[in-house]
Amino acid sequence: MLNEAYLRKHYSVNPPASVGQIQLAQSQSTITFPQAYVDLLLLSNGLSSEGCLTLHPIEALPTRNTDYEVAEYLAGYFMIGDDSGGQAILINGNGEVFEVGMGVMSIDFLEKSAESLEDLLITQEGLTLGER
Repeated sequence: MLNEAYLRKHYSVNPPASVGQIQLAQSQSTITFPQAYVDLLLLSNGLSSEGCLTLHPIEALPTRNTDYEVAEYLAGYFMIGDDSGGQAILINGNGEVFEVGMGVMSIDFLEKSAESLEDLLITQEGLTLGER
């Protein structure tokens, strides 16, 4: 299970997001945020690994999702970060984690990265598909 001690040991973390920040972003999203994502934001408002993974602070995400037209091309997904090399990290309403090229944003190129955020951050040790 993800907890603050684990995150601090393995990732560069940020102060927690506020409930208001999460609610504002949720109101601008086309998906209902999975509880595991909300729980992560309440522990750390974004984080980064020693490798390529970056999960962005919640306040930056509505704009990123609009700029990359995620709702138009990948309905049912929400971009939460990237691999620092052109691959978007997305979640769906079930909490599954996916990766896709930011220049493509097509369901045809969407690849499942992890079953959940916990799977990505613990089992996969924060490694993106390109690092595995």
